[in-house]
This record gives sequence, structure tokens and C-alpha cells, in this order.
Amino acid sequence: MRLLLIVASVMALCALLYAGEQFMDNGNGTVKDARTGLVWQKCSAGLALPGCTGEFAWMKWDAAMQYCADLSLAGKKWRLPTVDELKAIVDVARAQPAVDAEAFPNTKASNYWSSSYLVSNMSFACHVLFLNGDVYLNADSLDNYVRCVADEQ
Repeated sequence: MRLLLIVASVMALCALLYAGEQFMDNGNGTVKDARTGLVWQKCSAGLALPGCTGEFAWMKWDAAMQYCADLSLAGKKWRLPTVDELKAIVDVARAQPAVDAEAFPNTKASNYWSSSYLVSNMSFACHVLFLNGDVYLNADSLDNYVRCVADEQ
């Protein structure tokens, strides 16, 4: 019984510590998500370190897919995130944008493309609105913002 109590206490302490540190800045333009193991592009497409400043790059869905595939950052293989992956960085406790602004500075409270698309009509793809974290469909011919993701390697 005593061992069970100790184990439960340690697990509760770990949960408290873990809850506050979802994102870790790798210091190389990337942010690691401790919950998913994914590595994120710190700055939205078009912005530069330090501070993620510059001119945001809006692009169509196919251009976003290519941008991420061509991204040369921290020696990783980048891709456009799925809608579920993109939703994993949403923080609904925050608004405008609904994301951790320390981990992802200067994020627009607007639409960010995902690689997920409508199976019945592949000319529509999902995006996450970082105003509040909602998911919507857009014609892939419209422009949205982009943030790339890489699997931990």
C-alpha cells in the first residue's frame, strides 16, 4: 500500500511538471513539442529569427506542401502538418492567437494550412484558424499561412 502511494505521488508530481513545459525552444529555429515528440518550425513561413520578424508568406496549398518539403532548417525533413498535428499546438486558453506566443512568436491569428484534405473533393484542404483554434475547409487555390513540422529524428 505504501509503495502504491509513493508511485501515485511521483506520477502526480511528474504530471504537474510536464503540464507546464509542452514546448522547448531548441535554439536553432525549431521548437520541440514534448507531448507529441514533433519538432516545429518556430517562425511562420517568411519570418526570420530572432523574434520571427519580416514579411509573412501567404501561399496556396500546393505551394505550402512544396515549401515545407524544400525547407532547409536544423537538418530535418520537413512537411506540412496534418490537421490533428496542427491542432496539438493550439492553446484554447489563449486567444488571438490561440497558441503559446513564447514558443511561436508573431503567429498570426489567422488560417494555417494543414496537409489534410477533403477526400470527396481534393480541391479543399483543412486549415486551423489560430484566432480560436477552430478547423475549417478552404479551397486549395486560396492563400493561407504556413508552419512546417518534422518528426523527431
